Amino acid sequence: MITTVLITSFIIVLVLVVYVKVGDLSRNFAEHHPEFGPYRERHGGCCGACPEETCQKHQDEKRG
Repeated sequence: MITTVLITSFIIVLVLVVYVKVGDLSRNFAEHHPEFGPYRERHGGCCGACPEETCQKHQDEKRG
């Protein structure tokens, strides 16, 4: 039972580390290859969860 918990915990931590590393590698690749365009975070702007009239990003775009 305890080995299952330890193995599962190790796998979860490993997946999180790999996720962060892949993000770092993709940002690094985009920095060294600007011909492919800028790196875009998955939720870099508005997440789409808020209505357009209350979204800070949309309000900033309307002002300027």
